[in-house]
Amino acid sequence: MTILNSAKRNLCLIGPPGSGKGSYGKHFAKALQLPIFGISDLLRKYRPDVDLSSGKLIDDRIVSDTVLEGLKEQEHAGAVGGYILDGFPRTLGQAAIMEQTWPSSFQVQAAIKLAVPDSVCETKLLGRRICTKCGGNYNVNGVHWNGWELPPYLPKTKCVPTCDPNLDWTTRQDDTPQVVKHRLQVYHQHMDPILEYFEGQNRLLKLQPFHGYQELPTMVKTVQRWLEEHEQEVQAVAEEEALAGSSV
Repeated sequence: MTILNSAKRNLCLIGPPGSGKGSYGKHFAKALQLPIFGISDLLRKYRPDVDLSSGKLIDDRIVSDTVLEGLKEQEHAGAVGGYILDGFPRTLGQAAIMEQTWPSSFQVQAAIKLAVPDSVCETKLLGRRICTKCGGNYNVNGVHWNGWELPPYLPKTKCVPTCDPNLDWTTRQDDTPQVVKHRLQVYHQHMDPILEYFEGQNRLLKLQPFHGYQELPTMVKTVQRWLEEHEQEVQAVAEEEALAGSSV
């Protein structure tokens, strides 16, 4: 079993489109007191020459080198306790480059998976709405299926007296059934091998937010307990090695 380095908490967060990964990631980062980095943000900052709008996969070496550069700069700025990466590694090639070329102190040690079924993600993605009056983001679709209870996300009051959701709320251009299904297919094509990679080394924690953000306190405690258990194992191994060394 692979166990975590007790000095740092280097994590990655994995979840399908529509799982709420971006929002959950911010909450996990705050609770664990770790910075969170989106790979697209790092690419925009360090590799402005890379075209992110084409939708094409970026070379694994470029992505891996860019992420490492960003992490080194953050450590130099004082972020030394670890991190959460949103969107890396995205391919087995990136994972291999990380393990073979990165300093061990920067390598991802464990992955957190938001295990949300495709049907739930699809429903929530197709329910996204943007108010053209205030720019607010809402979701008109609720999920009540197989233990999943995710209500719509609607404003408590109108953003302006004249706001009419039937007229003033619009959908995102890529929130169509065909595009959503394709995004989920691409996710599984690239991320299922990554999940198997972490799970095969006992470095994967699966979370199921059946009740959405109501589950956050429980999920945070689960993550913290899981990390602490691994860190205790690290300490136990270190003590055994110390005893073995002293008896030689």
